[in-house]
Amino acid sequence: YLLLDNIDTFQKFIDQRARTLIKNYFILRYAISY
Repeated sequence: YLLLDNIDTFQKFIDQRARTLIKNYFILRYAISY
């Protein structure tokens, strides 16, 4: 099944996206609080 073959790559992609979003979120929160 194709999804199972790609799940590791997909997981890494999601982790990278999530980290970027979280980082941007905290930067925005920090900027807004000042």
